[in-house]
Amino acid sequence: MGYSQYTKAKQEQIDRLQTNADRLFSIRRVRDFCQAMSPSDSIEYSFARNLVTTFESVKNEILKWGKGCLPEYLLQEAYKERESTIEAFAAKRMAGRWYQMRDDDVAWRTFAHNIPFGEEGQKEEIGLFFYRLNKICILTDILGGDAAEYGFDIDYTKQAPIPSPNQDDKKCEVPEGGFFKYIYPSISDDREKLQIHNEVRTLVTHYAIPDICSYLKGMAKEKRIMLPQQSSMAYDELVRMGMPNGEGFTLKTFQNNYTR
Repeated sequence: MGYSQYTKAKQEQIDRLQTNADRLFSIRRVRDFCQAMSPSDSIEYSFARNLVTTFESVKNEILKWGKGCLPEYLLQEAYKERESTIEAFAAKRMAGRWYQMRDDDVAWRTFAHNIPFGEEGQKEEIGLFFYRLNKICILTDILGGDAAEYGFDIDYTKQAPIPSPNQDDKKCEVPEGGFFKYIYPSISDDREKLQIHNEVRTLVTHYAIPDICSYLKGMAKEKRIMLPQQSSMAYDELVRMGMPNGEGFTLKTFQNNYTR
């Protein structure tokens, strides 16, 4: 994918959302929580109202879009459409912390505070954010086996193959200094190791310590990495990966946020 118009950091952010899209944009419980919310003046309710009201209009749009696909090509087309929509979604500042999203009633309430509700001149951008978010989530549902929910009658066993994003890669070069030290031992494939290594490197070079620790804990729960008992060992390895160690990134600050 060509992202020459983006900075390196933004390209890495897009790649991270692309790689983890099946998990990050599968938010059925979030939609349920939002649907059940009672009206209020809270930021959380503003997020819930926008998510739910936009969902129905995007759902109808996706149905019209899908009618132009031969049934056996629906998943292939949905995958390509999701890729391009994620690129546009990730390019905007409001999506910067979506990598923290989980399908529960905590993460979305926290994320809601990243949306500038009430700020002058932001209404159109907010609308576009929720439009793209819902579009990605619906396409993810379809790719995950729920096409019938959106009005499609397709046979998942007779679908044209979805292209691999790494199909043109011939080699996986080990980073200088080796992979991130705490990749989960059961992960043996070098491509997967490199993806995790790059994810950690992007995380520690672009985010503050509270965000870093929160995301690492999530990766550990998913058994993608292990976190050492001693926080100083984790700190030293993250500094090796590129995390600053000056003001705001001292060992003490890290220890105050580090949990396994």
